[in-house]
Amino acid sequence: SGKATVFLNYPIRIKGGSVQGFYVTATENSPWRFPVQSGSSTSDEVASDANLKIMQGSWNTYPFGPFKSPYKYLGEVLYFDDASCETDADCYDGNSNSIDTCENRECIHDITLQVCGNGICEDGEFCYTCDQDCNLPDVCKEVSIPFSSYGTASTVYGGFFDVEAINDITVYKLEIKYAGDSTIPLNIYTKVGTSKGAETDATKWTLVFSNTVTGISSNNFNPNSAEVELDVPIRINRNFTQGFYVSSSVSSRYISDGPRDPIVDTDIKIICGEKSAYQFGGAFGLHTFLGTVYYNMGTNCTENTHCNDGKNETVDTCDTATKQCMTSPIPNVCGNGVCEDGESCGNCLQDCTCDSIGERFYGSNYFDSGNYIQSMLAFEIMAVNDITIYLLEPTIYQTSTVSLKVYTKQRSLESFGGRWVKVFNDSAVGVSKTNDIHGFAKISLDIGIPVKAGEKQSFIMETEGNRLKFRKHDTFVYEEIISNSSDLELLTGK
Repeated sequence: SGKATVFLNYPIRIKGGSVQGFYVTATENSPWRFPVQSGSSTSDEVASDANLKIMQGSWNTYPFGPFKSPYKYLGEVLYFDDASCETDADCYDGNSNSIDTCENRECIHDITLQVCGNGICEDGEFCYTCDQDCNLPDVCKEVSIPFSSYGTASTVYGGFFDVEAINDITVYKLEIKYAGDSTIPLNIYTKVGTSKGAETDATKWTLVFSNTVTGISSNNFNPNSAEVELDVPIRINRNFTQGFYVSSSVSSRYISDGPRDPIVDTDIKIICGEKSAYQFGGAFGLHTFLGTVYYNMGTNCTENTHCNDGKNETVDTCDTATKQCMTSPIPNVCGNGVCEDGESCGNCLQDCTCDSIGERFYGSNYFDSGNYIQSMLAFEIMAVNDITIYLLEPTIYQTSTVSLKVYTKQRSLESFGGRWVKVFNDSAVGVSKTNDIHGFAKISLDIGIPVKAGEKQSFIMETEGNRLKFRKHDTFVYEEIISNSSDLELLTGK
């Protein structure tokens, strides 16, 4: 190892009884530049004399990566035992937000107020807007989920989890751990309320990060780790729950562990959610999110920009009296959270909900043996009450994009009368909702299909090639009820 004496750009004056931190790093991402000796604790001493003590520190990855185990600094500290000054220039501390003067041979540093970097966490400053000042133990906090092993799967692209606020908090950053390549594409979504029950409905979620991330790993066993700043801070009031969804377009990267009890801290609970197929492709099995949640204490705001929720359909303002964010929907805009006149689940699924019935085929065990697939299938429904049909969700053989046509007519398939009308002619994407090769394609019909109580409506779906999956009912007869609700009956078809 070589030895280099490095003179600082300006002297660092340290008053008796004060502590000063130092960080030495190479200017390139090359390991093993600095020899280290394992330590015991950062509160333990390495060396001392009558004027100063050198304490153990922590080594980390380049640059400002996660800090690792304690180590002993192998080097020297050169100093002179006099902190007095003669001129103002002697007192320069490198902080552009302070006025440095020499008075009675002692340095005085007057802090400029309301400026990030002055060492004071002031009103309007948060962990995510001014880390230099607000990174204090009682302001900026984090909860990490410990693990000794992890798993990946070729069908897993991401996962859901919930954060329940015990106290008012604002989540602003996540540490995501993943396997494989150090650089991957990553999306992070969030929603008010639990993620449970919304794993396949993208309309319920708001995108708060979408970019590639480059992680670092301490060794070949440990997964990559990337700290991701969210585009907008997520404020969660006490006793409320917020859902999160982490997803990549690359499989076998997202790591997880089996389900555990909630991870409970003094301020938050991190609750298990489902593993996910590609991009809201379905949920198949509880898992534990392995990462870190970073949050700011409180949900206060001081200006409107602090309240941006990432939605273009709402007006977000800061109430100066209560210092709380207020969100109001923009009238007559799809996505504002209100199902208004002229909106339905057919043209604004984000705001309006649909009832649904059907026979879901989750998992290959639910498919009869043999490839029961066709290029054309027909079925009927019977309306119990007046209804309007907006969406269909056929099962596609193998998850992929197919060309799909849908026709409909009044009355039953075999009845005379009624004219077939094409109500969908576009591509449809089959998305897996389980660890399975089959996918479900949610399609919005071109128009809503009204069906009066007591009447039947027939549908035909057609693809290029045998891509429509069906279940063969040898014991069923034509027009037998296979699924029903209080509003309609789904009948066997042909």
